[in-house]
Amino acid sequence: MQQFLMNASFNMKNVTFVPLSGLSGANVVKKPAEGDIPWYKGQTLLEVLGTSFLPPSTLGSLILNRRNLQHPNPNN
Repeated sequence: MQQFLMNASFNMKNVTFVPLSGLSGANVVKKPAEGDIPWYKGQTLLEVLGTSFLPPSTLGSLILNRRNLQHPNPNN
């Protein structure tokens, strides 16, 4: 992934990797259960997005639907 992002002209010091589960929603909005990913002590995806600066020229007209981030699995 790092090589792909560097090839796309991303500055790696400005990139944050966040492990998450799209299926269960772990680490998207809420911290994962104790022991699920014990090696990761960082922020959730929503926390990272809330503190990130995305210049308009970098990602164009990125639209994030907060409801989809908060409820990734409609069965939960």
